[in-house]
Amino acid sequence: AYNFALFSFDRGNVLVGRDVFNKLEELTKTFHRVEWRAVSINPACRGYDRFVERHNGNKHILKDAIRDMDGNYHDDIIYEILKN
Repeated sequence: AYNFALFSFDRGNVLVGRDVFNKLEELTKTFHRVEWRAVSINPACRGYDRFVERHNGNKHILKDAIRDMDGNYHDDIIYEILKN
């Protein structure tokens, strides 16, 4: 699985977060390699960091790689998990 995207327009909905992490668990059991990206201002990054650490994955940061509509730059974070 490579570079999939998830968008939630329902802020604060706990079920969305739970569904995302359940899907990530399923993907890590199904595929040899799972990779996804997030913008550093995404509040889900804290959960992704813990998830990747628990699965002995890697986190790569591309500094100031994304520019928002206000002209502010943010880091692009690439997460990857490889099955051993």
